[in-house]
Amino acid sequence: MAASEDADRIQNALPAFPEIPGGWYQGLSLDQQRLFWALAGLAVLALGVWLLGLVWRRVLLPLSRRTSTRLDGIVLEHARRPALALAAAGGMNALFHWVTEGLGFARSVPGQIAGGLLYSAVVLAVALVAYAVVAAVADWYLVEIAARTATPMDNKLVPLFRRVAKIVVLFIAVTVILGHFDVKIAALLGAAGVASLAVALAAQETVANMIAGFTILVDRPFRIGDRIQLADGLTGDVHEIGLRSTKIMTFDHALVILPNKEISGARIVNLSYPDPRLAIRRDFTVAYGTDPDKVKRVLTAIAGAHPKVLKEPAPAVFFTDFGDSALVFKLVCHVADYRDAFPTVDELNMAVNRRFAEEGIEIPFPQRDIHVRSIQGVVPPAPMAPAAQEGGRK
Repeated sequence: MAASEDADRIQNALPAFPEIPGGWYQGLSLDQQRLFWALAGLAVLALGVWLLGLVWRRVLLPLSRRTSTRLDGIVLEHARRPALALAAAGGMNALFHWVTEGLGFARSVPGQIAGGLLYSAVVLAVALVAYAVVAAVADWYLVEIAARTATPMDNKLVPLFRRVAKIVVLFIAVTVILGHFDVKIAALLGAAGVASLAVALAAQETVANMIAGFTILVDRPFRIGDRIQLADGLTGDVHEIGLRSTKIMTFDHALVILPNKEISGARIVNLSYPDPRLAIRRDFTVAYGTDPDKVKRVLTAIAGAHPKVLKEPAPAVFFTDFGDSALVFKLVCHVADYRDAFPTVDELNMAVNRRFAEEGIEIPFPQRDIHVRSIQGVVPPAPMAPAAQEGGRK
């Protein structure tokens, strides 16, 4: 009676193996049947993975090349190997549980370890597929979309998004695996939070520069190639905008590297955006007694005759001040490109100096009139000896 009950229990514990006609199969023991189906399952799984890879390469990828978008082809190409790995890991996991069903091995420590490893392989394969899709979309965006935009923001942010997505997917996969092994992840998350806080405090300058760089990329106060002037007088062309620093090429062909935190909080004058046109303002002084109308006519004619000075708005001259030693006039004109400002100022100064000399307009130097008064009761200084006067003249 007891032997019959044991046989019934073993028979009920067997997985639902298919019945194969033939005496050779009926003569196999239970362990031999399990081994047979395990080997057969491995063969079928290997064949299925190979056929899936063949269909992927010969059917799916060629079909994706005929569509109007390249996104599906890039996704299929990136996800091919992770998908095959997922098929292999999922098949192995299903086969393991099917063959070991009802056995004490499945509940033993080695069996639980083997099952856990197969489960971990499936989770990691799913994570690889998810990251492959994200990476494919990011690569497609960089090739198809970012290359057509004028802003460098997407070229900087898309790779950063890809790296962050990789970390997030890996973190989720590890969390799921640890939860399967009944590992308490609350303490690990707390330790990770403390470690993150310590890293953030140690790298707060770097984090601040990265946040400032993100703000610059989004707000776009300047672009690569723009000429900017900082509050300290530094002027140059923007050479590169990074997540940590901004590089400026000065007129001396020196590369100045400024942290984004510093440059994002500074007062910046963009000389080239949104309009490359630039106003030139120059002060000229003439001697007292000079006809102001004549000075204004001469300066206006010089600026109007220059080929790089715009006719609209027209050059204008203003009588701005009575200086200590001269009359002050301000010439205001515009050039179409800020890069022409410096040579234009040089040419205008040369023309003004030459024309003032031709017109007899004096450019004065600072001078003072000194009046000496005699004060009663003060003895005037003795006259100098002739020899001393001669020495002073020399």
